[in-house]
Amino acid sequence: MAKIHLHQRVAEWFQYKDISYVYRVTLSEVTRTAPAPHPDLCMIVCDASNLFAVEQMLPRLPPIIGKYVRDGNLAFLAAIGDEWIFRSVAILGPRIYSVHGYPLALTAHDVFLEAAETHPAWRGKGVAPGMLRVTAEALIARGYTTGIMTISTDNTASCRAAEKGGAQRIGKLTAQRRFGRWHTMLEPALAVPAGAREERFPRAA
Repeated sequence: MAKIHLHQRVAEWFQYKDISYVYRVTLSEVTRTAPAPHPDLCMIVCDASNLFAVEQMLPRLPPIIGKYVRDGNLAFLAAIGDEWIFRSVAILGPRIYSVHGYPLALTAHDVFLEAAETHPAWRGKGVAPGMLRVTAEALIARGYTTGIMTISTDNTASCRAAEKGGAQRIGKLTAQRRFGRWHTMLEPALAVPAGAREERFPRAA
């Protein structure tokens, strides 16, 4: 992952803008539409019970993944030997989770999917769509039914991968940070899929 320098962090504190598409994932649908995971990769579902072993197995795994897991969430990993090839996390409901300052209310059956990244050498090889299927199957087994994710509008490769895996675009999140404070607006998609109404993902009070 690229290192973010101090001057860039300071500049982003003063002013930063992100525009992302919001996707809704019906987990049961993903298991029917997403491709099988890549056959050459080892798939790992990481929680608090196996985090230590995973960190020993993958010493170059970004520390932020361990932080998410220690906070009670799940990580989904694909690896070859001691190298991670794909990683993502699922923020488990129920909770209020801030997405660029937008307080998203997750129910007991919702998860927010984020921090997904594929190793550059493996991009375009179907790793991410296959891992979305692995993610859906693991979450369904734990009683979750719906996933929500945001992807930057200029990240066309990730948008295609999500849609290939069964994700439905339901809106656009425009977030601006000025002097450390977020100003965020959620716009529903022009053509909202059946059952994916805007109030399904309300702003927390």
